[in-house]
Amino acid sequence: MQDRLGYNKIKSKVLLLLLIPAAFITILSYMVLKHIYQEYEDLSFTNMQIKRSSNISEIVHYLQLERSLSVEYKEGVKQSELDLDPKEIRSKLKDSAQHAQSLFLEEDLERFADVCQTLIRDDFTLSKDEYSQMIGRLLEFAMNMPSTMADQDNRNLVQAYAYLATNKEALGLLRSTILEAILHGSISKDALKEIIQSYKIYNMSKSIYEGSLQESREFVKHYKQHLGKRDYLDFVSIVQSIIDSSEIDKSLEAREWFYKATALSLRLRELEKELFSFMQHTVLQKQEALNGKIIFIALLLFISLVAFLLAIKYIASRILSLTDKIIEQKNEFAHIAKTDILTGCKNRYGLQLDIYMAQEPHLALLNIDNFRQINDFYGHEFGDGVIKHAASKLQQIFKDHANISIYRLQGDEFVLLCSGCGFEKFRSSVAKTIAQLSEKFVLSGEEILLSWSCGLSSVSKDQLLTSSNMALKYAKLKGKDMVVYSEKISFNAEYENNIIWAKKVSNALKSSSIVPYFQPVIDNKTGDIIKYESLVRLLDQGGVVVSPYTFLDIAKQTRQYFDITKQMIRQSFELFKSRDLACSINLSIVDITDPEMVTYIEHMLRSYGIGERVVFEIVESEYIENFEGARSFIQKVKGFGCKVSIDDFGTGYSNFEYLIKLDVDYLKIDGSLIKNITTDKASYLVVSTIVDFAKKLGIKTVAEFVETKEIYDMLCEMGVDYSQGYYFGAPTPMIEDKGVKGA
Repeated sequence: MQDRLGYNKIKSKVLLLLLIPAAFITILSYMVLKHIYQEYEDLSFTNMQIKRSSNISEIVHYLQLERSLSVEYKEGVKQSELDLDPKEIRSKLKDSAQHAQSLFLEEDLERFADVCQTLIRDDFTLSKDEYSQMIGRLLEFAMNMPSTMADQDNRNLVQAYAYLATNKEALGLLRSTILEAILHGSISKDALKEIIQSYKIYNMSKSIYEGSLQESREFVKHYKQHLGKRDYLDFVSIVQSIIDSSEIDKSLEAREWFYKATALSLRLRELEKELFSFMQHTVLQKQEALNGKIIFIALLLFISLVAFLLAIKYIASRILSLTDKIIEQKNEFAHIAKTDILTGCKNRYGLQLDIYMAQEPHLALLNIDNFRQINDFYGHEFGDGVIKHAASKLQQIFKDHANISIYRLQGDEFVLLCSGCGFEKFRSSVAKTIAQLSEKFVLSGEEILLSWSCGLSSVSKDQLLTSSNMALKYAKLKGKDMVVYSEKISFNAEYENNIIWAKKVSNALKSSSIVPYFQPVIDNKTGDIIKYESLVRLLDQGGVVVSPYTFLDIAKQTRQYFDITKQMIRQSFELFKSRDLACSINLSIVDITDPEMVTYIEHMLRSYGIGERVVFEIVESEYIENFEGARSFIQKVKGFGCKVSIDDFGTGYSNFEYLIKLDVDYLKIDGSLIKNITTDKASYLVVSTIVDFAKKLGIKTVAEFVETKEIYDMLCEMGVDYSQGYYFGAPTPMIEDKGVKGA
């Protein structure tokens, strides 16, 4: 029943999994539709920007006409002579300014709000220069508008309008300045300078505008048609003659010249209108094309969903028809996986499962004494017969004990697991069982007498088998039939070893026999040594160099560990203070979160002043729990110019999570991965992932345990920044001051 319920859950999950492709299509379609909608929004915004540019064009045009009138009034020219209606111009200028106030956003309008407010008034009076300043501000705003538009085609056209408007304004300034000179009868130096400058701007902006419309030759054609070749040549000839002679041809009537310049300005104005009309038409066409895309994608999405639903229905029916067969096979496989083939008893895997499910379990580990001699004397086939006999005997003894199960682990080892019974009762049953197993029996005509040893335990589930094994070994060592596990059995030897090494560490600290050894770190790009790592060593009696794996864990159980760290820091700093070298020093999580140790490190950094050449490598980094404490330490040492490295990176699943939270400079990739990258594809992929991840975060990578050239070449190819290992040199008590670069 439980298997069927389990497979029903699997079926539900499989059906849910089959929905993933449909969900993918839906999400993808949503993203595409969202993109199209964004394009539609961009086009709407582009259309609004076109309208705003058109509005600015109107205001600029009427301001240019108004500026001409200001010159005419100043020089006493009557309106009837120039055929311009000031009232009509003023009215249109006011309407355009009011339209701008409703068309532009408040934050955009702020840039020329005072212009609009001035133009809305009926009685404003401005000079030629004030008109020019207003026009200049509006054109500057128009020049910046294309940068806000996402539609490239229309953005280019709006930019072209800005160049055209600049051309038209240069024409307007020429017209106003020359008209002022003609009516005045002479050209001042300032006026001539202004004419020359405006003429240059006019020709340059004309050239830029024509160049900006190379993709739209239609508008190049319009431009030349509106300009009028003969009028343009006449106009250029007049301006050029004025510049060359620095005089006004008094025979030229103001009215005649003004009409030529005004006609040219009005033609450019018509070209502006056509340009805006073309842009709005382009936006409309693109919006219609987007509507077609939306309809197509919606139809494709509907068809895809229908197809997936039909496929899911078919696959689901197939899954349901195979469920019963899968259940039968699963039960068969489960039985095989948990059963010892030779005896029919449950095996180690079955034992582990049953321990996990048991309530207050007790365990007895039984072993035949000197079973190897039976195999050697009678052969393995006979030995298998002995094992079968023992299993059969156990099954017979406990056939009526539902709460005791029998297991064969390996060779001649059997386990009795009791769940839900008292330990003393179980102990008594095991003692009787050993006596029954020790009785003589005949196998293949041979009379066999076995002796057994047994270890019992009732500790926690995760230590139950291990502790029983300790008790069994102790029983064999003491020649006893049965021993119950206790801490006394397990830890005497370990305690003795710890006491010995604790004394050795204490003596080494007093005699300065805790010393640093140094191993070089190589820049993979240049092959140069960029720093040395300080590695702790203990000098034992007779000068024997002891690895930290022997004594460091023992030292951590006492305050001696912090004394070791302090000696390593002091000795390393003392050695490197007078050398232009960088060094890295290992610190544990205990070090960087201990207030006293952090204070000591800060004191040493201040005293020696070599922080910029120090790298602190955080070991045991997988077990960082106090992230705030670790982050605080990193910030403090970086204040002295130090760098921080994470050691043994890649050994735990949580590394990537804390790496993002900590501001580190280096990742030292775990040596167990590095030494296998040439033979183990999984190691290679993990290292590649770490290197790519580090590069994206701007973190340098260091590979340790580099022992061969083959490994080193592969690391260089993968993009690892630095390497360290016996291929370059073993840790030594001395370092050489040559070929070294700073970290």
